[in-house]
Amino acid sequence: MWKSIETAIYLMFIGTGVVFFSLFFLAGFIRSISWIEDKITRFRIKTTAPAAAECQLSPEEVAVVSAAVAAALGKKVEIHRIRLLHDESQEAWSRAGRMDIMRSHDLQMPK
Repeated sequence: MWKSIETAIYLMFIGTGVVFFSLFFLAGFIRSISWIEDKITRFRIKTTAPAAAECQLSPEEVAVVSAAVAAALGKKVEIHRIRLLHDESQEAWSRAGRMDIMRSHDLQMPK
């Protein structure tokens, strides 16, 4: 009887060890795939990003943006910085999150 309990415990440790080793290997594999995908994405953004000179806004574009913000907020605003966001580098969930944040602000149109 003790021999069968000893064998059962031995098999339990071997089975548990195999399961944990497999999970550890799978987690490492998933992390390595994620790392590779991140490197590929960064490389694509570097090679396809426009030059800094192309991202400069004209004074007319800044005036249009400030007028749109002033119309939305109903008061005069001062623009400190404008960041251009490229749609191809944005994930759908991040766009949805920004829309939720924008909708959460209590913006009332001027009467």
